[in-house]
Amino acid sequence: MGLIAPIPLNTIVLAGTLGAALAAMQAPTVTRDYVAALDEIAAAARQDCQSASRRRAPAITDRRDRGRPTFSRRCGKSEARGRRAAGRALERASALRADHERIATAPPLRRPLLAAWDVARDASGHQRAVAEIVVERSTPALHLDPASSLYAVAGVLLGSLVVQLLLGALGLVSRAFRPLRRRAPNW
Repeated sequence: MGLIAPIPLNTIVLAGTLGAALAAMQAPTVTRDYVAALDEIAAAARQDCQSASRRRAPAITDRRDRGRPTFSRRCGKSEARGRRAAGRALERASALRADHERIATAPPLRRPLLAAWDVARDASGHQRAVAEIVVERSTPALHLDPASSLYAVAGVLLGSLVVQLLLGALGLVSRAFRPLRRRAPNW
């Protein structure tokens, strides 16, 4: 019985370790999808900004050409809203473009870490749309490049550590709730 008891625990450790390694190998692939989605969202934000500036331009020329005070009063509030919307779109496009450039120019091993940091520190909600696109479009793939291999090794180490800690914690919990066994007297 002493030889058979560790087999299920070792199987659990091995399965957790391999699962963590496969999940960690996905990091560079998901990062490539993330960078592509960042570029796509930044281009869409730039187009929104350009279309907002095109919509605003005719109102300005009409007001200047015709000189109608009623038209300028009516346009004033919507023009201010349009300017604010264009400013927000421009700010969003420049922030997304800066994130894209920072991740794309980073060394391959740092890209997944930078992408995860961007999503984690997102206070404005810009990265939420990018993350949704990545979740929709990302497909699991095993690329055997150096970055994926190093992330797999890190996944093996971290996965085995986490599984061992969880099994140790479960063992302590099960021992705490196990009733004390009394030995039968040897007569």
